[in-house]
Amino acid sequence: MRNAHTTSRFERAVVAAAVLGLTMVTAARPQQVARPFGSSYIQHHPEIEAIAAAKTAAGRQALALGVHSTPPQTTTGTYVTFDVSGASTGFLQGTTPVGINNAGVITGYYADSNSLLHGFVRTSDGAITTFDAPGDANGTHPVGINDAGTVAGHYCDASLCHGFVRTADGTINTFDVPGAAGGTYPNGIGPQGAVTGYYWDAQYYAFAFVRAADGHFTKFQMAGAANGTDAINISRGGMAGMYVDATYTAHGFFGTDGVMTSFDPPGSLGVSALPYSFGTGLAVNAAGTVAGYYFESISGNPFGGNYRGFLRTPDGNFTTFDAGSEATCCLWTFTYDVNSSGVAIGSYNDDTNSNYGFIRATDGTITVLDAPGAGLDNPFMGTAPQSINDHGEVAGYYMDTNFAVHGFIYRP
Repeated sequence: MRNAHTTSRFERAVVAAAVLGLTMVTAARPQQVARPFGSSYIQHHPEIEAIAAAKTAAGRQALALGVHSTPPQTTTGTYVTFDVSGASTGFLQGTTPVGINNAGVITGYYADSNSLLHGFVRTSDGAITTFDAPGDANGTHPVGINDAGTVAGHYCDASLCHGFVRTADGTINTFDVPGAAGGTYPNGIGPQGAVTGYYWDAQYYAFAFVRAADGHFTKFQMAGAANGTDAINISRGGMAGMYVDATYTAHGFFGTDGVMTSFDPPGSLGVSALPYSFGTGLAVNAAGTVAGYYFESISGNPFGGNYRGFLRTPDGNFTTFDAGSEATCCLWTFTYDVNSSGVAIGSYNDDTNSNYGFIRATDGTITVLDAPGAGLDNPFMGTAPQSINDHGEVAGYYMDTNFAVHGFIYRP
């Protein structure tokens, strides 16, 4: 059984995440990965911090009683683990894949020994190319890759963050949304090269945008979005995102051809679950199915409820699910991506605060992912899948017992 790390290092990790405002665990400056309404949302929902603290305490109590986590089942596929040359393996640093296309090409970022982020592309045969956006002074942060091999993301200069697209031949074009006085933050890239994301205006109010492959921008705000709109993901099937209303309640939206429809899962749409969630929170596939997670209130539950996964079809029907079950009550499920066949991936946290990855087949069957070398018994450690392609290949990262981050590919 893998041993939990010392409490002092765990507490250092919690403090680091709180300072950075991350739902990820790699080192980065706050502006590089901030959600448009993340800090304000948490400020108006202190119960999120409270339930996370309660779950952390419960996990520690279980460990004190000698309860340790074991993978519920053994996967039959194969893992390839990797680190980008030059990536630090220091505390909360390392290699973080974020997207994989149908050719098996992966993009992501890595942190060097100075905690500065750089982009990378890894081909299916293992060749890795690193890159930095022009003018990058405070890090380059890819967010996704399409089947043409075009990568989207953002980079930060000395004072502001900007968007970029990098084509398969290595050409990088940078951009700013008109009116983005507070920065431009892409979240995803579609099959034809359209980029979605959000930007901050001069008052640091968040607006969603779509940048077409020809550079044309469409900016929008959802009706009722008093505290920001964020376009998170785009595919042939449409676009998905979220917005926050005047009561700081988060809502989802989905649409095609510029017509957006709001939706709410059976519980509260997941925005943040520090330090337990490791992905953006919403994805959409070519069929228009949206994947995400939400918080379901449960009477008598020691944390007030559980985080659960969901799939929403274009007609508005929801399928909700848990990636497993815990006899002691509490397993939190977070869905991050879904492929064209409707196979979803994500991570879950069990009753000892151990993180595992999962693949959910269309019939509901769950395959557990436990990358070799991943640590357990800690809300930061474990396996965090980020992206799945149409062949079922999964790319993601894992954190070892020294809090270092490494990339992995899982092939079924």
